[in-house]
Amino acid sequence: MMRILFFLIAAICLTGWAVSVFVYNATDLIHSLLAFAAIFGVMGAMGTEQGGPVSRPELF
Repeated sequence: MMRILFFLIAAICLTGWAVSVFVYNATDLIHSLLAFAAIFGVMGAMGTEQGGPVSRPELF
């Protein structure tokens, strides 16, 4: 559930970035929204300690 939430938040950040850049030409929010999208994307890809890919090496 948390992975889905992290990917959803990353998608919302990317959408907000696209709207702010292409619709409003706002350049101040570019780095912060992209950084948040990258952080939440990595957190979602890492998974949890109980069920994430790091704790299940057979996935690699």
